[in-house]
Amino acid sequence: MGFGKGNLAPLLKEARLRPFSGSLLCLGYPDVYCTEHQFRELCSYYGVEPKPSVALSPSKRDWFAENRYLAGENLFKSIGFDEVVTMDYSEFEGASVLFDLNATDVPPELNGRFDFIADHGTLEHVFHLPNALNNIFKMLRIGGRVLISCPTSNFVDHGFYMFSPTLFFDYFTANRFTIHTIQVTQSSPQQQTDPCFYADYIPGSFNSVSYGGLNNSIYGVICIAEKTPQSTGDVVPQQGLYNKIWEQGSDSLWKRQLKRVLGKARRWILKTL
Repeated sequence: MGFGKGNLAPLLKEARLRPFSGSLLCLGYPDVYCTEHQFRELCSYYGVEPKPSVALSPSKRDWFAENRYLAGENLFKSIGFDEVVTMDYSEFEGASVLFDLNATDVPPELNGRFDFIADHGTLEHVFHLPNALNNIFKMLRIGGRVLISCPTSNFVDHGFYMFSPTLFFDYFTANRFTIHTIQVTQSSPQQQTDPCFYADYIPGSFNSVSYGGLNNSIYGVICIAEKTPQSTGDVVPQQGLYNKIWEQGSDSLWKRQLKRVLGKARRWILKTL
């Protein structure tokens, strides 16, 4: 799990809109590819004032320290969190809690334990995605938020999965979370240091590029959602596109959708010949 400069941006924007406090759970060890100078520049841009009482110390990992990158725990405490807990499947990277997100349930002491859960690059490595999402629901307190950042395109063999943004829109909608933001990100292979570009997502907003319309950049999806008193974690969503078609019950709508999809697929095939 790693936070580059571009990946810290959505977190700082969220900190400005809805200030952080309480306990943060990081899924995976939170390595940070960011110096103190770069971090303070980002904070200034997003209108976040780091706590002066928290020292922005360098990472304890040799390579990160050599590059003057910050320790993730102190960085997160500086933007409002009182406690930072790390979770992983193994103790290889020094996680403070060992837990397999594939499991069907969480230990009792983790139920409703966290105010914020940050996943930057873990879910794509977890085979049983429904269990993992349900476990995140269980570990969040009511009013707690989750940030998920996952690959969408050009991450072949990086993990088990690449995710369409509709997955998170449909899952969190079906399970009655409040969705604060979903964005599609575009970055270069040097994503730890190069700029990252963001586009707000709503269902259908990427239809014009959904079949072969993306370039050779790396794409990802970022979602921030909040658990409400009505939230659940185990409702299986139906894909929103087809729900809309079924609800309207229109043959003509179905034909238009089918024609659009087949037309884009045909153009993509012709371009590759």
